[in-house]
Amino acid sequence: MNVFKKQAVIAQVTSLPHSTEFTDDIAGVKEQKTAPPTLLANMKSVKNTTIKTPFLSKIQSAINTLKQWSHSIIDKVIGIRKQHVPTDTQNIRSTASQNYEAIALTQGPSNSLLALDEQLSFEQLKAMTSQRITDQKIVYVNKSNGVLGARYSDIPTAKKTQVHIIDELNKKIGLPANHLQINGENIAIRSQYPIEDSKKLENHIRMIVDNKVPAILILASKNDIIKGKLPAYFMENKKSGAFEVTVTRPNKHITIKKGELIIERYKMKISYAQDGIKKNHYIPVSHVTNWEDKTTVKAMDVVALAKEVNLMTKTKLNGWATSNRNKENNLREQLPLIHCKAGVGRTGLVVGAMQLMKSENTLSATEIILDLRESGTPTMVQTREQHHTLQEVEKIMKTDKLV
Repeated sequence: MNVFKKQAVIAQVTSLPHSTEFTDDIAGVKEQKTAPPTLLANMKSVKNTTIKTPFLSKIQSAINTLKQWSHSIIDKVIGIRKQHVPTDTQNIRSTASQNYEAIALTQGPSNSLLALDEQLSFEQLKAMTSQRITDQKIVYVNKSNGVLGARYSDIPTAKKTQVHIIDELNKKIGLPANHLQINGENIAIRSQYPIEDSKKLENHIRMIVDNKVPAILILASKNDIIKGKLPAYFMENKKSGAFEVTVTRPNKHITIKKGELIIERYKMKISYAQDGIKKNHYIPVSHVTNWEDKTTVKAMDVVALAKEVNLMTKTKLNGWATSNRNKENNLREQLPLIHCKAGVGRTGLVVGAMQLMKSENTLSATEIILDLRESGTPTMVQTREQHHTLQEVEKIMKTDKLV
């Protein structure tokens, strides 16, 4: 009780069904000009006020009623979703109840209802993911059994779509990366951020060259890179084994913004020898510098990023189509590389938006996430907030198609 601010509690008491009996006392409280940090401290410290001991019990009674009400609401929502919620509904009910009560007391019942529905929807998605993995017998590999260079041991890689390279010793190496597939079609390559290790970084660069990646979108923020001491492989000149990377940054003094997101653009040139012939692979890179790990951003900003990577990819492929490269490559299979740190949350959100933006798309956000989790890793679109943002993107795309 002592963690809730007085004003928030008063606001909720006035909205409860039985709160009319407190009207006079609440009016007296509202007239106070000061707002002590907690309700309990206020009750002990305020002098010459209309608040009396009976009012304390009424406030506590109101909070208890709010809790009972929240349980009732939660049970109703779970009832609506019961076909898809795991059998352990009591655990979900308990977790949802705690969050619901906290939000209701600080933001209001209407906001808490939205948060509750988002949380239960996300729990439903988890259950559907587990069911898909079981039904499809999906196999994932990790750091200990076939994923060289994985940054995270708890982020597995779908074996069926895992990206492999053949190194200079003709050895096949499985990377912490996947060809993401939605509705059976490849859409992008996701990967974990490469480790600061000469050989593992070389493998990452080789993946870019071998897959003839036309564009790269990096979602790891500047804070991620600095605090995590991540290799700045796309913004500095460096030799990685058989590959020489040269980087330029056109218009480096111009700040590029997509809504609230800041983007820095680079051009990478990867030089290497193949059959004794020197070759160069040029790739445009867009780096989102201020999207932090495990957070979300506005739906329209995600749409803007999806457009960014689509435009980079299309421009590059159009250039290749007019050159001799179209004779030796299937341009449709050349996919953009998108990664954050783990290649899970922010990456999944942008790739999901790319699919929703397709004019021929008929899949829902939930169906898209399930496909990403099957072809990538089980936690693609990692948080409840990111899941909600993709649902907002879905609404935007539906509205655009109706116009």
